[in-house]
Amino acid sequence: MSTNTTNYNLKKPGVDDFYNVADQNGNMDTIDATLANKVDKVAGKGLSTNDYTTFEKTKLSGIETGAEVNNISDANATDLTDGTDTTLHTHATSGITGFAAAVRGMVLTGLSTATNSVITATDTILTALGKLQAQITAMMAVKTATITTTWTGSSAPYTQMITVTGITANDEPIISPVYSTTLATALLEKEAWSMISKIETAAGSIVVTCFEDKPVTVVNIQIKGV
Repeated sequence: MSTNTTNYNLKKPGVDDFYNVADQNGNMDTIDATLANKVDKVAGKGLSTNDYTTFEKTKLSGIETGAEVNNISDANATDLTDGTDTTLHTHATSGITGFAAAVRGMVLTGLSTATNSVITATDTILTALGKLQAQITAMMAVKTATITTTWTGSSAPYTQMITVTGITANDEPIISPVYSTTLATALLEKEAWSMISKIETAAGSIVVTCFEDKPVTVVNIQIKGV
């Protein structure tokens, strides 16, 4: 008896074969075994090659319970790092600080550091300006004093100490005579001033020295830079 094999391995008689009961029983057994493994068709579901696959089943079984779609489409996307570590941050909402908190922390820290630097620099500048202003004020200030005819010493050099409030031993002021508007008096003052050899500063006073002759005319002076 010739046979013809299909996917189910069923035996078919040839045109010259007699009906073979054994072959027929074998065919029925094969069909019964195949039908026992069949999958019933469920309404709304197909059984094509586009249906649910083993790969898809494995992929879906690895998704944790409660997972949501992660759609990163712009700079506000979920699960962004804060730029300083690998920590992931979600979208900020009314109840979740999320990525905004990390960004806000970095911005505030940066602004605080920059602000402190500006304040420190400003304080330094203001301090320097304050000192400069004090120096300018001192340079512009003018004090007056009078060199009298009362001298210390019976012979040269002659000295005279004159009180000047606010002056110190470290000051280097500009001292000049203030001549009278009367010509005759001014000439006498000029002659007296020419006898002054040096003037030194001290704490709250100046010391006038004459190396040779001592003036017999009073000379008014002005002191700048104290």
